Amino acid sequence: MVVIKSCTGVFLRHNNLDHIICNTKKLEDYSNGDVVSASFVRSESCASDLVITCPTPHNHPTADGRYLLRSIK
Repeated sequence: MVVIKSCTGVFLRHNNLDHIICNTKKLEDYSNGDVVSASFVRSESCASDLVITCPTPHNHPTADGRYLLRSIK
């Protein structure tokens, strides 16, 4: 998986889809483009801990929903 950080949010790219991550603090020590091994689950109730201030839409296909990061290395 690849870490994607932009003004539209923090994502993990997996199978050519960007999964928006709610608990972005777990990715603070990673940079845009870092390759990681991670697990995440879809969550119906997670709220992002990131303030998004981007006027442009995300320019890559995204997975439906928001995801909670379980583990990363």
